[in-house]
Amino acid sequence: NEGGAPDVLADTTFVLNAPNDCVFTPVSPRTVPNKKLLLGLNGDVTPFWSVTCSAAGAHTFDVDVSAAIASPGLIDPDLTNNAGSGSVVVAIAP
Repeated sequence: NEGGAPDVLADTTFVLNAPNDCVFTPVSPRTVPNKKLLLGLNGDVTPFWSVTCSAAGAHTFDVDVSAAIASPGLIDPDLTNNAGSGSVVVAIAP
């Protein structure tokens, strides 16, 4: 929250992409609704998935994240900083 409001509620959507031999629950995309973000402080939004892969070896998991203000009456003055993405490689043991 880098705006003028002392706090805002945000809906954050996560899109998890996994290799074809992996399944995860709950399904993707997943939205964490109404997370309170305080002015000028970093906040965490942490969804969890259970992932099962059938093949051993390195697996790359990608995630795309976007956030939107959910507080009634507030408008985001800068829509360019509401998304991000990342990847992690996990070694799956045989």
